[in-house]
Amino acid sequence: HGINFPRPLRAEGLVAPTVLVEEFAEGTPLSVLMARAQGGAEAGSQLDGQLGIGKARDAELAARGLHAFFQMVFQHNFVHGDLHPGNILVAATDGKPLTLTF
Repeated sequence: HGINFPRPLRAEGLVAPTVLVEEFAEGTPLSVLMARAQGGAEAGSQLDGQLGIGKARDAELAARGLHAFFQMVFQHNFVHGDLHPGNILVAATDGKPLTLTF
């Protein structure tokens, strides 16, 4: 429902039973966007121009994140062990949230 996950890579020599390597993902960490939004009107207007983030976009990101969380827990019976704003990227291309690091 609008959340992307990086694909695991199976490159020989880079992976092991205890090491997960994922494709490179570009985006801005949600923690950075939140800090910028707290920086006042100037930081907020720069952010709006860069990624289209505003009150409506904030609500959309929150709804997507909440839906993904409920789906993860109740449908897939799975819990991300380290889910926090630093592990969620907002993609520069389509603005969709991208969950990182399991």
